[in-house]
Amino acid sequence: MKRILLVFLAFPLIFNGTLRAEVVGKSIATVNGEAIYLSEFENNFDSLVDQQKKMTSGELTDEWKKSNRKLLLDQMIEEKLVLQEANRRKLVVPKRQLEDGILRVKNNFKALAPNVKPTKEEYERPLTESENKDFLEELKRQGLTEKEFESKIEDQLKVMRLTEEEIRSKVPSPVKDDGSDAEQKDLTPEYDKAAQSLYVEIEKKFNDKDFKANPDNETDQIVEVLKTKLGEAVHARHILVKSPRDEDFSKRQAALQKAKAIKKELDGGADFIEVAKEKSDGPGAKNGGDLGFFTRGQMTPEFEKTAFSLPVGGISDPIETEFGYHIIMVEEKRAAKRLRYDDVKLDLANYIFQKKMHDRYEDFVADLRKKADVKVLIDLDKPDKG
Repeated sequence: MKRILLVFLAFPLIFNGTLRAEVVGKSIATVNGEAIYLSEFENNFDSLVDQQKKMTSGELTDEWKKSNRKLLLDQMIEEKLVLQEANRRKLVVPKRQLEDGILRVKNNFKALAPNVKPTKEEYERPLTESENKDFLEELKRQGLTEKEFESKIEDQLKVMRLTEEEIRSKVPSPVKDDGSDAEQKDLTPEYDKAAQSLYVEIEKKFNDKDFKANPDNETDQIVEVLKTKLGEAVHARHILVKSPRDEDFSKRQAALQKAKAIKKELDGGADFIEVAKEKSDGPGAKNGGDLGFFTRGQMTPEFEKTAFSLPVGGISDPIETEFGYHIIMVEEKRAAKRLRYDDVKLDLANYIFQKKMHDRYEDFVADLRKKADVKVLIDLDKPDKG
């Protein structure tokens, strides 16, 4: 079954179909007598829609919504079955593992630099008062107390432990276990052969100048990821003076003048990071406007053209995009790299390994469902009458 991508232990708090169920509410389905409520289903679907909108542009079609509502309900039923099986086996999550799972979620609310691994101290420090306020507001938005939130993390970790026992341990590893601590291990013959076959297909698409990825083709998506990973890249910061293009002309002019004044301040020797923290309207202002590395095609055309043309250390004049006026500073540049099998074989083998685990998981869940009493109580194709 095609599975919907819901981010595990990430912000916003998406609990893979295990959000808090209201004590009193309309049931959409029952799994071995345990209800899935319409309220939790709609909450999950709203999160899925928000997630999809961040990855695509434009409105979502009725066909997409209809198809994904059915997929989401199936996934919630499956996840309920797996959690019930984990509880039946009396699986216990160690306290330290639970604390780390909770910390992983809370870290999404910390002011950390994007695309940079946090230090041990940054990772383990408690939330600041402001960060904790944001965290509690998100819990409130999703109708969760801290205790219920921790319970949901524990449920997820039980499912992960069951998956480890039932799925991962029974799928052969892609690398040879030669007992060494070497960072780069050799692939097993089975995975090496499969990875080479996949590489031939990927290489052809990667080198095709007219290549356009099909969003439903997994191999095409791998090609897109590799183009991003290996392509020419820029590490930049920016200061944004927000002013949408449809805003009143006088407000646009005021925004432009503000951006020019900021550029003058920078030309006078002001620290870019500190000015960004103080005056940028961008969501990354608290991180000094840090955008991390990005490749061509990831930013708006105007922004991309300027960022890739600036020298390292260069600061642009204000440039206009649909979001307003940006001042860009380039911190680093990375040249494009060639696609080589030896550089990607481990990634390809891991992809094949994940695919094998996915197939085994589907078989495992299908077996649980055959033995279960599952009742779907409403027709998702018809509008809810309350």
